[in-house]
Amino acid sequence: MKPIKLTHLFWQHFRCALVALAMITVTATASAQAPKLVIDGTGTPHQVVESVTEQLVVFFSSNKNRLNEDPEGYYADVRQLLEPVIAFPYIARNVMARYWGYATAEQRKMFVDVFTDNLVETYVKGMASYSKFDMSVVQPEKEITGTDKANVVQLVIDSTGETKVVYNMRRKDAESNWQLVNLWLGSSNLGKSLQSQFDGAVTSNLPKLSKGDKYNKDQVNSAIDAAIQNWGKA
Repeated sequence: MKPIKLTHLFWQHFRCALVALAMITVTATASAQAPKLVIDGTGTPHQVVESVTEQLVVFFSSNKNRLNEDPEGYYADVRQLLEPVIAFPYIARNVMARYWGYATAEQRKMFVDVFTDNLVETYVKGMASYSKFDMSVVQPEKEITGTDKANVVQLVIDSTGETKVVYNMRRKDAESNWQLVNLWLGSSNLGKSLQSQFDGAVTSNLPKLSKGDKYNKDQVNSAIDAAIQNWGKA
């Protein structure tokens, strides 16, 4: 599978898709101060995707100047909004895939932080200049009950046309909030694409071996370090 180039494709389409997932049952105060959150844990995945879309759009439109005046604080506020509803640690682990088992505890923590910060910052920079778009959630044919997994389908229409976005959402149990664990853009699996990118980044930093030789732990960990340090810089 050809990896998705986030610098190009992400902000043509994912900027519109992710806006609906900034909060699950969260109410944000769109002001110049840090947003105040109230999480009540109610609603189906489809209901909450619909209800939060307008709230986050208001947040961005009401805080346009903050990105230039206080970028670090702005990023922190957006991360605070996204963390309850996007399972960043879960996604980061899947992105590392087989290398999660090779990585040290410190490397795992570092990648989760780097991965989250990079995605949030890319998201913010894209949303700062987003164009107008329309979104509609496709209602499920039957009520979602007795399951901790659900797909929410959303149609996004902007200047490039119509895009079908599928949110893969999960919750730990019936008392937990729904969280995004993966995203499909048409036939493109974002999680798999990011996984491919990380695998390629590690592989490119491994030394060439003679036939029959195997990498040792230090070589693999060194390559993982390089992949983490350069994540999102390409």
